[in-house]
Amino acid sequence: MHGRWRIRDAPSLASGRCDIGDASEVAADVDGARRFIRGTAAGRVDQTWYEVFRGGCTTKRLHSRDERSQVTSELLRRAPAIVGYVTRVELARELKVRSNGRLRLDPR
Repeated sequence: MHGRWRIRDAPSLASGRCDIGDASEVAADVDGARRFIRGTAAGRVDQTWYEVFRGGCTTKRLHSRDERSQVTSELLRRAPAIVGYVTRVELARELKVRSNGRLRLDPR
């Protein structure tokens, strides 16, 4: 089903807030975050997801021109797992390992 849908990830981590407008809050699967969704999944998928957490948010746009139910259900099932999140501690540890100790995450 490749090529029938896509997800664009547009992080806005520098922002303390997202403009979620009229998005509806739904159950989140990211620890410490709240998820809001704007758009429709009826027929073809055209949604914007906002993961809002302390210090920032991410925005994902889910879009499919294909209205077949198996395509839209696969997109909505896979979407939460496509973009992953890690803590600053995990990121700092991995950066240190991958750079052989040369790089360190800004402590802010």
